[in-house]
Amino acid sequence: MRARNRPKGRMVGDFLRQSRGRMAIGLLFSLVNAAITWITPWPLKIVVDSVFGTKPLPSSFGYTGTKLELLYITVGAMGALALIGGVSTYISALSFANAGQIFSNNLQVRVYDHILKQPQAFFEKRKAGDLSTRLIADVQSIQRAMVESVPTLVNSILAIVGIIIILAMLGVVFLVAVLALGVFVVLDLAYFMRRVRRESRRARDYEGMANSAAQQAITGLVVVQTNGATEMESFRFSSLVKLSTRHSLNSNIAQAAMNSSVTSVLNLTIAGFVLFAGLAVFSRTLSLGMILVVTSYARSVYKPLQQLTKRAGIVGVGLAAKERVEELLLANDARPGVTTKRRVPLGGSSISYEGVAFSHGGRSIFEDLNLRVEEGKRIAIVGETGSGKSTIAKMLPRLLEPKEGRVTIGGRSLDEIPSFQLRELVAYLPQETFIFSGTIWENVIYGLQGAIRLDAVRSCYEAGVMEVFKVLPMGIDTVVSEKGTSLSGGQRQCIAIARTVAKNARIIILDEPTVGVDPQLEEVLCGAFERVTKGRTAIVISHQEKTLRFCDEIYRFRDGRLQKSTFEDFFLSSLDRQPRQQIDEFLSFG
Repeated sequence: MRARNRPKGRMVGDFLRQSRGRMAIGLLFSLVNAAITWITPWPLKIVVDSVFGTKPLPSSFGYTGTKLELLYITVGAMGALALIGGVSTYISALSFANAGQIFSNNLQVRVYDHILKQPQAFFEKRKAGDLSTRLIADVQSIQRAMVESVPTLVNSILAIVGIIIILAMLGVVFLVAVLALGVFVVLDLAYFMRRVRRESRRARDYEGMANSAAQQAITGLVVVQTNGATEMESFRFSSLVKLSTRHSLNSNIAQAAMNSSVTSVLNLTIAGFVLFAGLAVFSRTLSLGMILVVTSYARSVYKPLQQLTKRAGIVGVGLAAKERVEELLLANDARPGVTTKRRVPLGGSSISYEGVAFSHGGRSIFEDLNLRVEEGKRIAIVGETGSGKSTIAKMLPRLLEPKEGRVTIGGRSLDEIPSFQLRELVAYLPQETFIFSGTIWENVIYGLQGAIRLDAVRSCYEAGVMEVFKVLPMGIDTVVSEKGTSLSGGQRQCIAIARTVAKNARIIILDEPTVGVDPQLEEVLCGAFERVTKGRTAIVISHQEKTLRFCDEIYRFRDGRLQKSTFEDFFLSSLDRQPRQQIDEFLSFG
């Protein structure tokens, strides 16, 4: 079932079921803790009434020993209860903590996997910083609510329920007092929890915006500094942080008000208990030991309710984070595909676009687009900037999805080809090459299971770009910075073409592969492109004449339509952009 069709909360239940064993153990020992809370006051009553007092034990006890022996027995029972309570508290807390850790780890992996599987359209509507906040900070808030709050909530609720039942057996007055207190606490928690949840959600939203602003500014730091925009970016970031802080403070105020109101009412209730107990002693309707039992239960109610109010704020923050994570998981722009791990047979590596339509932001880019590329053919697509050429290319690896029509490889629709098989079939060299931190050779074989340094060396030589790397201090062992900022644009492109060779795909897409490189390196890259694409099905998108020399056919993309053209027409149409000598030089290759 697709994530978008799942009801909210279902996914959280999926993760909870993965740790149901630990949750069951935690609940079991929480019940033991609650039982100890229920039993603990009674040994003290026996000591006061039957050891120090004159009230005999009930005959059903069958006790015939001395008072001193009874004192030893009751004190021993109190010690045993304390020991059992300590062990059960440890096991319960550990079980819930482990369950919460497993829950958060599985959730984080699920969210990350969900993000990685989304097409480009998904990221055009969302900022990377906010996605990172949901992936890390929000999941951590959920984990904190699970680990710190669930054990306390479970123990407190079980203890309170048991105490209410016992007090009901002792007298109606006690029951009414506790129930009235419970109603107030529930209403108080419900009111303030809504505020905590709302303010926490807003605070986290602004935190995500701040992270996005910081990530964007750091990534484009050269542009920020050279355009004198450091103060502007600093102001933007600080404004978002202030908004996040304001809502966080509002959440803290709500939590403090919730704690203080519940604590005040609890203290008043205990004062009422003490007053009633004192009157009962004077009227001799209750023994001193029973008064100790009642006041002990009053204190036992006080502590769990106070814990509930303290943890309610953490739960409110966790619930707000849960909403944001579920919102992300329910957002799914990916079209359904084959989930099998088995390869499907293909009729070669021919490519076909059949009646394809695409729109962006409500604007139609093209409609009823048809194109066929025979196996082993290399075609070029040219056209004005922004006309939609790259959109056509990105549909093949399913980075973008058509609104209508279908794209096929070897006669099969892309929807019918498993994603792992499609990734093996298609090598895509985008306009902007992304370089990961690490060595050059690690970047060359990125994503290839089982590949080693020797494979990277072989790919660099096959692509004809090894000479470019030899001038570096450590050759292909040179460690590059994140995004390859320590390399030139041409060196990054050489890594990209070597990466394409290493993939050994049957279909290759080159999207403006020589933009921004010098003429000398352009010659090297064009030679590499020709070698890499030979014998393979290829789509080349470029404005550069040299890049198109090795293509078999050329198509011009204009006004949402693909029209087959000739190289002569293309280059003659660029007379106003290129010296005639360069055009004659190109035409002389034929």
